[in-house]
Amino acid sequence: MWVKTVQVGYRRKIQSHLSQYPLGEVEFVLWADVHPGDDLNQVCQQLWETAKANVHHQVLVALGRQDEADARFPNLGLPEEPWNGTDPAMETEDEQ
Repeated sequence: MWVKTVQVGYRRKIQSHLSQYPLGEVEFVLWADVHPGDDLNQVCQQLWETAKANVHHQVLVALGRQDEADARFPNLGLPEEPWNGTDPAMETEDEQ
């Protein structure tokens, strides 16, 4: 079996200790194409980490804690090195 696309979603409700009703909800959904040779478990793990970091960042922002959010999640779960705009799976053997 070959998996072509993976979707990961993460959702959190913002609950006040003063009310029984939620204040809001934050959700983040990611899709990724999986190429032959990719480690599916690693792809899923990276998607989960990115989704969770983005949701936790937005929850802190919603609670008025922007500085803490930026300090705890500086890259929002994304790699520290910027994307160079190329997809290694799409390169031909001559380009590699």
